[in-house]
Amino acid sequence: MKDNEREYYLGDKKLPIGSIKQEYTPEMIKEMLACAKDIIRFTKYFYITSLEHGKEKIKLYRPQKRLVKALVKYRFNIILSSRQIGKALDVNTPIPSPDGWKTMGELIDGDRVYDTNGGVCNVVKAHNVLYNRNCYELKFDNGETIIADEGHRWFTQTKTDRSKKSKNKGSVKTTKDIVDTIKKWGESNHRIKLPNALKGEHKNLPIDPYLLGYWLSDGSSNASRIWSHTDDAYDFVENIKENYVSVKHSKENTYRIDIKGKNKRDPNSFYMQLKNNNLFNNKHIPFEYLYASKEQRLALIQGILDADGHITKKGRCELSLSNKKLFDDCVKLLQTMGYKLHISVRKTKCNDSHRVGFVTTDNVFKLKRKADRLPTKIREDATHLYIVSAKKIATRPVRCITVDSENSLFLCGNTYIPTSNTTVTTIYALWVACFNKDKTILIVANKEDTAKEILLRIKMAYEQLPNWLKPGVEEWAKTEVKFTNDSRISISTTSSSAARGLSINCVDGSSIVTLKDKTSGDIFDMSMKDFHELLEKDGELLPVSLVED
Repeated sequence: MKDNEREYYLGDKKLPIGSIKQEYTPEMIKEMLACAKDIIRFTKYFYITSLEHGKEKIKLYRPQKRLVKALVKYRFNIILSSRQIGKALDVNTPIPSPDGWKTMGELIDGDRVYDTNGGVCNVVKAHNVLYNRNCYELKFDNGETIIADEGHRWFTQTKTDRSKKSKNKGSVKTTKDIVDTIKKWGESNHRIKLPNALKGEHKNLPIDPYLLGYWLSDGSSNASRIWSHTDDAYDFVENIKENYVSVKHSKENTYRIDIKGKNKRDPNSFYMQLKNNNLFNNKHIPFEYLYASKEQRLALIQGILDADGHITKKGRCELSLSNKKLFDDCVKLLQTMGYKLHISVRKTKCNDSHRVGFVTTDNVFKLKRKADRLPTKIREDATHLYIVSAKKIATRPVRCITVDSENSLFLCGNTYIPTSNTTVTTIYALWVACFNKDKTILIVANKEDTAKEILLRIKMAYEQLPNWLKPGVEEWAKTEVKFTNDSRISISTTSSSAARGLSINCVDGSSIVTLKDKTSGDIFDMSMKDFHELLEKDGELLPVSLVED
């Protein structure tokens, strides 16, 4: 090991040890003393993971500043941080999943959902349903509505954030914050960035996605036959690269393309695959195609749009279909790509025409005459959803979940809207450990994975501090960190033995505790906030006991 590596824990230059030779300038010493004295000053060095920009410095609002100041003022603290409670969605909120659409109320521990980067994350804890919350309905400019309680958190950009002079690129706000500032200068004040396309999983699909897409748009409902405009027929044949294709001129400007196998009963033929997948006289996008890999879904979109899509001279993509079931599937497919869709219906005497429009720089066409019109750059309006209205509604059953995504975010709603969480208690925990000797901070959560995730945030924030501001690292484990000033941060679960035998200076508590009614024997969950308020109201102990996790 090199000499300079001995000055860092396991050679990581973000983790200095106590024996490191650190040279301090007068400015560093002055700043260190200021941070030790003022926790708000310390937050200028504190980083969090945000939705749009990854790691960035935290920005505290006035209530958050009052909270951390109050924590410093009192010697002993139990922090009822309500990490999950008060950040809940209506139980009927649609949640996209690799295993199909579910509602917030249907999710269980271990279910898979999507994170904001388009990847898959797991539901670590699906918490109990909560009642009697103040609820609001938020409506977005694409027609989507989401019902959430007043404390649910969203990462939004305001009009001020979006101004050229502003250095702030957005921040986390509660539903109530958004309601109170819904308009500015008579226009929508808040917007949310659409997530990345779902990455999906590469699947062994029975029919080439491009070929299936073309047939769904312009194929015969009960035959392995496709109709194509004269200008596109041979380009289409080249794109599918089938060995058994018959192209015949049918009528003016139209070709009939029959896609055959070696024989009609060939199990791998296009005809048999359409039949085996229940597609004859039942045009729809099979489930495995909707959640296949991004590349496979893009090929399916290319087939659909090459056949029946249109792109204007200004680069707006449009698709019109009279088949409502197929149209709904196409909308779901396009939403998995992170596009902002505008949907309309045109009434006709025969069949209603359902239309969806969007703009993108993705190559959603293979046909050159259409692909040439795709824009190379699009306006920010096309990549953001604007909250156009917010109104208070009758209370609804609401619920929250804990996920193991990198930033603790997941997607909700039919249009994959990102929802956000944050915590200020991690600031206090790290500040205590950095500027005090012999302190023990305990993070208590209902599940070990949740406590680990909170500790991970603290560790990330520590790594981003300048080395001259850090106490040296003595231990850097998954469940505990120790510093050379003899302060440490540990984790535990909310069991009756949590913290037993420890002298705790600070406890960061989970928002959910599991209780057992001593009279009936029933086991139920209650938020620590509600439990605390109930104790204060009644002024006596309740006939319940804490359940071992």
